Amino acid sequence: VTPVPAIYDRLREATDAVLVEFPLYAGPRVSENARYLVAATRHFRPLVNGYSGFETEAFRERADRWQQFPSDEVIDEMGAIGVTHVMVHTRDLDPEQVNAAALGPRLSLLADDGERRLYRVLR
Repeated sequence: VTPVPAIYDRLREATDAVLVEFPLYAGPRVSENARYLVAATRHFRPLVNGYSGFETEAFRERADRWQQFPSDEVIDEMGAIGVTHVMVHTRDLDPEQVNAAALGPRLSLLADDGERRLYRVLR
């Protein structure tokens, strides 16, 4: 197993953290969320991207809606379910989305390791 990057240590400090990682995978690629569960062993905070081999219709619908990240609608929905932090995998997400997250007023950059950016969701 590839070592979990140190950027995840920042989440240990945030006792209220609820994390979502982007890209958020669903459908035929849902198993790609499993790497996020491995990373969660470094912080043990709740994770929206859970993976158990079973995918609910509600999860698929949410993943479909959240393809529009970082739109206001997605950030509003994230807030409604308690998401406090977002990890953006810059090499795996569309470059326009990566740039929009960096420039958007509703996310505050906490850490960047060159491959991942950790943001706090601003209320």
